[in-house]
Amino acid sequence: MREILDGRSGETRTPRDAALRCARQWGWPVLPGVGTRPDGRCECGRSECAAPGAHPLDPEALAATTDARMIRWWWTRRPEAPVVMPTAGRAPCAIGLPAAAGRRALADLGRLGVRVGPVIAGPGRYLLLVAPYELPELGELLCSVMEAALPASAEAGPTAGNTRTDRVPASVRFHGAGGYIALPPTPVRGGGLRWVRPPGAGDGAGPVWLPRAADLLGAVLAAGRTEPDPGSRLPR
Repeated sequence: MREILDGRSGETRTPRDAALRCARQWGWPVLPGVGTRPDGRCECGRSECAAPGAHPLDPEALAATTDARMIRWWWTRRPEAPVVMPTAGRAPCAIGLPAAAGRRALADLGRLGVRVGPVIAGPGRYLLLVAPYELPELGELLCSVMEAALPASAEAGPTAGNTRTDRVPASVRFHGAGGYIALPPTPVRGGGLRWVRPPGAGDGAGPVWLPRAADLLGAVLAAGRTEPDPGSRLPR
């Protein structure tokens, strides 16, 4: 089957084509999300669902696969199902932050000459995809980044208010082992997901290049402190 691509963005136009591209071209295991009702509520039935329509339900996240036959079967049965990718194993992990902070972080990283990988945008949020990491590794990275940024005056007590650098901004969220994210062109409340920087853009053939979380954390945390979380639900 030939993939249908948007010539301007490189994105696939249907969820099934997007899922197949993830599996066959990028090697990322995917599965269908639960979907939404006509009124926009999640099919899972939870009134306060944190990721309406764009989380696994049946099958569960462990069923994610790169098998094209299974992917075709899933999306033939449910053509509009969201594309969901567990952030574990062979798949990327991700760092999410408010859209304005995301744009600031990308600009800062560009000025520093730091190479950035795929980036997803949704209503009010950005997701920066990074190489897989384990939670203990992330904890160590956060501690080292925050200690490096902590001003000497911090020893005097918490007098800097919201400008303190010894805390992870609540608006920054981490998607590592055991998590999942939705991928474009999944529709979400207030709009849809799109690639700001598609996987493989400028990277040539072969596996998608992904930056280390350690290389982005400083700029991401600094940008996250400048912007409040707008409260949007996706991408998380």
